[in-house]
Amino acid sequence: MTPLTTRSSVYFLLAAFWSIVLVQAGPPVAIPMTYHVTKNKQKFIALAAYSDDITYREASHTDEVINFGIRYDDAITAWRIETLPAHGTLFDSYTEIDQTPYLVSDPDEVLYVPNEAYVGPDGFRFSVSDSQGISDPAGISLRVEAEVTLPKGIPALPAIFHTQAPVPAAAGNVETDDWYIDNSHPSATDTPQPGESSPRHGTPDVPRATIPPNNTSFVAGARVFLAGGVETPYQTRSGVTWHQWFFRGTSESPVYVIGINDGPGKPVITGSARGELRLQMEHTLFEGIDFRGLSIAQFEDLVEGHVVFRHCVIDRMNRGTTGAGIQVNRGNHKVFYDVHIKRAGFTEPDLSAENDVHGIQISASFFWVLDSLIHGSAGDAIQINNQASEGLYIARNKLHSDNENALDFKRRYDLIFVENDVWDYRAIDYRSSGSDGTPVLVNQDTPGQPPIYSTVSRNRIWDCNGAIRLQGQEIWTTDNVIWHVHQNANAPAADVAYAIEVGNNDHEDYTQRITNNTLHMVDGGIYIWAGDNSGVKDHHIVGNNFGELNGDSREPYHMRISGNHIEGTILDYNNYSSPLRVRWGSTLRDLAWMQANTANCAQSFENRDPMFADPDHFDLSLQPNSPLIDTNIEHVAYGEFFEQYGRSLMYDANNMPRPQEGGWDIGAFEYRPFCAVAWALWHDLDAYLESEDHDQNGRIDLMDYVAQINACTSESPAKWVREPGLKDEDSDKRRGG
Repeated sequence: MTPLTTRSSVYFLLAAFWSIVLVQAGPPVAIPMTYHVTKNKQKFIALAAYSDDITYREASHTDEVINFGIRYDDAITAWRIETLPAHGTLFDSYTEIDQTPYLVSDPDEVLYVPNEAYVGPDGFRFSVSDSQGISDPAGISLRVEAEVTLPKGIPALPAIFHTQAPVPAAAGNVETDDWYIDNSHPSATDTPQPGESSPRHGTPDVPRATIPPNNTSFVAGARVFLAGGVETPYQTRSGVTWHQWFFRGTSESPVYVIGINDGPGKPVITGSARGELRLQMEHTLFEGIDFRGLSIAQFEDLVEGHVVFRHCVIDRMNRGTTGAGIQVNRGNHKVFYDVHIKRAGFTEPDLSAENDVHGIQISASFFWVLDSLIHGSAGDAIQINNQASEGLYIARNKLHSDNENALDFKRRYDLIFVENDVWDYRAIDYRSSGSDGTPVLVNQDTPGQPPIYSTVSRNRIWDCNGAIRLQGQEIWTTDNVIWHVHQNANAPAADVAYAIEVGNNDHEDYTQRITNNTLHMVDGGIYIWAGDNSGVKDHHIVGNNFGELNGDSREPYHMRISGNHIEGTILDYNNYSSPLRVRWGSTLRDLAWMQANTANCAQSFENRDPMFADPDHFDLSLQPNSPLIDTNIEHVAYGEFFEQYGRSLMYDANNMPRPQEGGWDIGAFEYRPFCAVAWALWHDLDAYLESEDHDQNGRIDLMDYVAQINACTSESPAKWVREPGLKDEDSDKRRGG
């Protein structure tokens, strides 16, 4: 193993815009995360960290895949698996990890394979190193589920998603509408046998050796089974840039394309340089395929939609200046579930133009992107761009280190962006990037076409140049957790890194709800810079928990409200860890002035420690004696969302129902007054992983706790609440069940 630097106390000089500040650098932080895994299916796991060593430099300008290893190459020197899961196997890419500690070669290529038929909790922990030392271990919680669950607020998936993938026949030598393809089979051949069709479909006993040729049409009900293709990838046609298939499924008889694999690898389909796989399809389901070096596009031939991609990989899509790893925009009702999209796009040698090569580009309606991992795109991880699109549901994904944004929602209706983990978005000086490092954009990029009805809720965003920028009418921004937002050296000098910004909206009215968010270690809090609106201005910035502001910020303000909008802005039930600083119009004001001269801030608090559980390790939940408990109220955002959609948004950043007791808590977290041990096990494993209940090989045994979880969640909540008069340590024991 590589020797690692011990902890040390090192000081960095950080140049602020108006002063020089000494900042003490600490050890790195390994970030705990939760992943949802489908029974009997593999899951790629991204490890994440924060390091004070991170440097932001002008990247090399070459015609290569963009190197997004800023965090990896310049800061984190080692990613280490510390314990192994009890009910599955970890792989480093496709090499089994069978002992700990283990140094991972690529933190985006950790693969978890659950044991056959296992359903229940699992997990492991990891640590990271940088020049300051070694982090404390963090837990990766794995929820292996028999059926896909949905985050709160997300509507039900379309019926085609719930169709079970077919199983290939074990034997047979009679050709049907099905296709059997396996280039690893000793008898595989494309030569038709007597009585077989041309092109040959293959049979279980004598499979086809190559993928179907260009312009193949698959009839309704056809099943395409693709095995092999791991050691020898399948190739699209050579000498041209595209390969096309037609999938003519129906609602009663979809077409299936199923990758068959017994090990950690998936069947690989690859193509020529800058190749494109054109899939004309409706009522079609893809599962378990690794598309490598190809973009996936859909054109105008088949338009009914109802398409599913699940458990697939799209790697190194290599178009030049436009496009996406996958863009299937004809027809509605599409689901991307557990898709790993990575390294989409190239830079250009002269870098004279912006490169818009995205992970996913969406111009359709009723589109789900769920439980996916997207990173390293030349453009956005996900771009939504159509004036008629509606019903876009982006939930529980891991999005990081793209050249532009994690989400760029340009237009139009009903975006729900919830429970995503978003990190490492910066103003990178490629001069081909159009981003300032703000990862989440609800963006009116076309005059007269503002987004309407957008929800940004329960996301975790960290290590970025900004966090959320909002434009449009009727936007609900609730229960998000934002940590370490800091302007970096590549950002324009005039920019200020506010965590949440509110920009222009061409709608007559302007209604915004920024409610119950937690912000800590940010340059600035919330900034409304929008121009004037002719109609009603109604901004509620309420129930938010403002932790520390960065000491070297150019504008260390909790809020900055444009003079165009001060008359329509409500600030209340907010908590400020330091004295309130709000630029109200053109003048900097404090809490006393706001309370005396406006109708604002009557129920707000300043200089009040929120008592975060462990802020240095990204745990911004509340301690038992936090003054934020039961000092909030239910705000209008939740009722408005329910009235619009008939679904509840009343959950905190840990998916706990709000409120837990008689009153609401300020910020993104409700204090968890019940079954803390079981809840920690189910959510982040930290409580359990710090215990001694794992064996000498570093594996953890969670089965003893499953009964605790079940009992905890089935008992009356009255048994779980804090009991008056208990000391804090007794209260913790009570919460432990």
